[in-house]
Parts: sequence; structure tokens; C-alpha cells
Amino acid sequence: MSLPRDAAGGAASVQKPALPGLEEQILASWATNAVAWTRAVRRGEILSRERVTNGAILEAIRDVAPRTLLDLGCGEGWLAHQCALQGIEVLGTDAVAELTAIATESAPPGARFQTLTYQDIATGSLNERFEVVVANFSLLGDRSLGELSSPCRSCSPPVAAFWCRPCTPC
Repeated sequence: MSLPRDAAGGAASVQKPALPGLEEQILASWATNAVAWTRAVRRGEILSRERVTNGAILEAIRDVAPRTLLDLGCGEGWLAHQCALQGIEVLGTDAVAELTAIATESAPPGARFQTLTYQDIATGSLNERFEVVVANFSLLGDRSLGELSSPCRSCSPPVAAFWCRPCTPC
């Protein structure tokens, strides 16, 4: 097999298609697996969440007793739903439209959802104020960490609490 020739008569280089970055791959995976993930969460199939992490994050939020909360990377909406049921006004944001659609379908009063990336928020797409910001297993790749401080600028009074747990790709 011969390579095509470039204009100068030499063998043209073969361009490999660019692979999406890690964060794009992770987001694509979440979009593909949104229904399966939601089913697993709602059926209580993730034992570490059921036995430890769900209760721990809810207890930490209750200790601060916020009136408003921003759930960054809300996924299918579990945390936002739980907080709204406790009387907290919650906005859940996620970069994956499939997940925010699922979260919205069964949202209790007090829980709202928007499809926004951390970059969207960092560049001013979110003009609300929150007492507490939570990123519960929702940090992806390198860029999201740098963009994460921006929502804190949207908080007034200053953030009472900010919880962040890193995420591993699904």
C-alpha cells in the first residue's frame, strides 16, 4: 500500500483523528449510561452510597442548615431531591442533559435543574446566590478543578460550606 503524495512529491503524512479529551470521554460515558446509573441509584444498588456516603453528606448539610444549596454535578438529582424534601431550595447543575432531564422528571418542590458545565458557571451563566455549594463525587478531569472555585463567587453571604469529593470515571 502506498501513501498519497503531497504537492512536493513526498509521501503525505497520515493525520490521525483527534480523540476527545478525558473530560469529554467521561461526559459521553455519563450520557450513555444515564438510565442505568439512575436505576442503580434509585434501587439502592450501590452499597457504599447506601451504607456510608449518602448519610454522611446529608448529615453534613443538615449541620449547616442552609436555606439554599447549589448541587454541582447533580447527576440524576438524588442529593438535590433529598435536600428539597428537607425544605432547602436547591439548584442542581450537570453538564449531561440526559441526567438533568431525569432529575427534573421526579423533582420535588424546591428542586430545580439546569444543564450547565463548570465552564458555563465560571463564565457567568449562573447568576444566583447560594449558602452552600456541594460537589458530591462530581469532579472530572483536570479542567473542572480549576473551574470549580467560580461558583463560590456567586455566593452571598460567603459560602457557609463547600463540600467536594473527587469522582472516578463511570
